[in-house]
Amino acid sequence: MTIFDIPTHTLPAEGEVGVIDIGSLKLESGEVIDDVSIAVQRWGELSPARDNVVVVLHALTGDSHITGPAGPGHPTPGWWDGIAGPGAPIDTDRWCAVATNVLGGCRGSTGPSSLAGDGKPWGSRFPSITVRDQVEADVAALA
Repeated sequence: MTIFDIPTHTLPAEGEVGVIDIGSLKLESGEVIDDVSIAVQRWGELSPARDNVVVVLHALTGDSHITGPAGPGHPTPGWWDGIAGPGAPIDTDRWCAVATNVLGGCRGSTGPSSLAGDGKPWGSRFPSITVRDQVEADVAALA
């Protein structure tokens, strides 16, 4: 699946947090995490040709909240206020900006605060992950 195959109804409303379920993810270590979810936010409209997407990766921000005021789930304003938004360098009147929260993050993506298969939070039992694992999860969510 690619961003071209993702039904637009699976992308969240502008500025809202949504979740894309990617299923099981085999980590670089060989361990498998089941029921992986990646949190995502979107600003701007996806064009009919779906050729106007700018992906902002979490390592460049604190979480998926790149622009906008603090609010539920986001105790701080967007990390890129002034960089992304209407009329900004990443002009959301032209571009559809999509930002994810990385695997292992605790802002909606599967991580230590998520429930493991036994129904209890992963906590310190959450597997060690690598940057490659985080990239694989983002690719599965958006690719």
